[in-house]
Amino acid sequence: MESVPSHRFRLTTMLVTCASAWERRAIGELKRILPQATCRPLFMPGNLVVNTEAPRSEALRLLDEAETTVIGRVTPLDLRVDIGKDVGSLDLLVAASLQLAPCEPGGSFRVVCHRRGEHDFGSRDV
Repeated sequence: MESVPSHRFRLTTMLVTCASAWERRAIGELKRILPQATCRPLFMPGNLVVNTEAPRSEALRLLDEAETTVIGRVTPLDLRVDIGKDVGSLDLLVAASLQLAPCEPGGSFRVVCHRRGEHDFGSRDV
């Protein structure tokens, strides 16, 4: 298999959502719960990347138990893959997903796609 342009995270890394324009308040809540974490907004409003040296299970537990007002969903991340808008990016996504958990014969899996922006491929293609 050819090399996939991907990056595994050294730190516990999570995608955190909040309402658009509430990123600053969400970062405040995250820093209160995980004081050593670094938080930065992504180019998409309402999306933050959070990094912490805390073990994943501990960070998720703390976030789950904390009372928050603007934090929406918290999704732990394992791998980043740089893709483009062309349909060839689908092959990169498949190759990267196989790095995470190879499919067993007869096994099943689920893909949830929340696309943003314009691409040469649709959600069903993913």
